[in-house]
Formats: sequence, C-alpha cells, structure tokens
Amino acid sequence: MNPVTPTSDEIHEIVVEKIMQREEVIHNVGQQNNPNLFNFLYHFEEHGWAIYKSMYSEKMADDVVSEANTFIKRNHKSKFDMTRSSTYNEFPFGDLGFVPLYHLNSLYEMRTYKPMVDLFKVIYNTEDIRSMLYSMSFKRSKYELLKNKKVVERPEWGHDGFMHHDMNLVTGEAVIPVQCVVALSDTTEDMGGWHGIDYFHWNAREWALSNDLYCKKLTSLSSDKVALTCPKMPDVHLWANHIVKPIMNKGDILVWKAELAHGSGSNESKLGRPRIAAYINYAPSDHLSDCVKRDLIECFYSGKRPNTTRDDGLEREHHKVYNLKNESDGKLFGL
Repeated sequence: MNPVTPTSDEIHEIVVEKIMQREEVIHNVGQQNNPNLFNFLYHFEEHGWAIYKSMYSEKMADDVVSEANTFIKRNHKSKFDMTRSSTYNEFPFGDLGFVPLYHLNSLYEMRTYKPMVDLFKVIYNTEDIRSMLYSMSFKRSKYELLKNKKVVERPEWGHDGFMHHDMNLVTGEAVIPVQCVVALSDTTEDMGGWHGIDYFHWNAREWALSNDLYCKKLTSLSSDKVALTCPKMPDVHLWANHIVKPIMNKGDILVWKAELAHGSGSNESKLGRPRIAAYINYAPSDHLSDCVKRDLIECFYSGKRPNTTRDDGLEREHHKVYNLKNESDGKLFGL
C-alpha cells in the first residue's frame, strides 16, 4: 500500500475540530492563552507526533540522570556510567536498552509536574488521568543486544529496519494510547533517538487491512499484546520519504500516537555521547482495567515493578514512598 493521506484542506478541518473539542479541558487547566499549546496540538494531530520544547528544566533532567547513575553504580556494582557509551556493556540492559527505575524520586517529580500533567489532560481531553510506569532508556552503539553476556549486533534495528506500532490497528486497542519520551540529554540525528513515519496514523488501519496475514495476527491478539513490527522490509522503502528523525534538546518531550509506526535507531553519535531518555506516560482512568489500577497502586506503595516486568528486588529494597504534595498528585496514582 502506498502512502496516502487526506488532502491538506481535509486534514486542516479535522485537526481544528479535534482541537476545538478540547476547549473545556484547556480552559479548566488554565491553558487557554498558551499559543505553544495550540501549535503543539495542531502538529500532534496532523503528523501523529509533536515535540513540546523545554517541558522540563535542565536541572530536572540532570537530577534524573544523577540519581539513576548513582543507583545503578552503587547497587549493581557496575562500572556503568550513563554519560559514557563505552561503559554500556557493563550493565545488563533489557533487549532494547530499557532499565526500569520506577522508584526514583526525580522521576516522580517529573511524573507529577503540573505543566506535564495538564498537557496530557488536554491531549486525552479528560481531567481524570493516571500516571503509568515505564523505563529509562540507554541505547548501545550500533544497536547491540546483550545475550548470554555476549554482545550481538542487530543492524536491522537501525533507522531503516526497526519500525513498530503499539496499537492493534484492526480493533483500535492500545495499552497506552499516547506515548511520551523525555530527552535527558541533547540529541542529534545520529544518537539513536526516536524516528517515525510522518502521517502514518491517517491510514494505519487501511494499511493493516490491506495485508491479510498481518490482519489475521492482529485480530488474534489480546489487548496487552498489541505491538508488532510495522512495516517490515521492503515496505519501509515505500515510506522512506516520510521517515522523520526529530532532534531534541534536554528537557524536551516528544509525544506520539500509539498507531504511528515508529522506532529508535542505532546510537552512533560522532561525539561519543549516548542518548539518554525517560519514558513517562499517562492514560485516561476509564481506559484502564481495575487490575491495572490495583497494580499501579501497589507499585506506588511497595516499589515493586508492574506485573509485566521482571522484579529483581532492588527497587523494593531501596523504595521510599513518594511524598505527595497535594490531592491532585494522589489522584494521578489512584490514591
């Protein structure tokens, strides 16, 4: 299927209507006079992704990096230093470089940061949202995996090969409908940052339905298993001119729709600096099952990881319940 999108006039009309539907929430969170918000929402609805510049201060980003670095080095007895990619093989990351560090106080500060929370209330067009748990991300050079303590290169996971989405494109199910990454360091195009297929969300379902085998896989998946590689070679070449690799500065956030084909590439910075990011997500409360809500509350109090991830006990051992500042913070965690 070739990339096909609505006409520019059709897109404009649809996008403006979606923004107008959010007017009540925009007013309730006091953002009606924020011109940056309109520009962000317009780009988000039109392209399927958008960057909100300087959401967090550089100090907030540095605090996360410092706290995470200290925790990993102290408790894993590792030579790992997240600011030096040459040490990345010193720490047993997950397959994609994700490190669950849900208990960090500095990450809680980011998750409860009012401008961030207000933005997601506007995105979801509801004031009842929950803070989801996720990870920090450290990409190895040349996108390598650590398997059985051996480094294995996965060049097909570079910019041209690794594209996926996080929504069942047939049923529309998504665990987290809108996803977000926070830049904890300045990034360039060669630092393994986020990349995606511009405008893909406009015809994602049609793309899925045009492939019988792919469609069959989607209809057989449960709602918690919705991520599939998409599109794989050679289809990605049809979209080559639509692949974008936005540059982010420390403190920026990038938000994208779960149906948008996206990925992250090889970390091959010419400056020798790794990409460091944190994934901070939210979801409408009525989108989550009672089981997920209970799990999030238990995670908040005990420091355990969500049921979907391995628990090595370290976070529970060092966990301190976050000091909620107000009732609104409590609602974010279902308390």
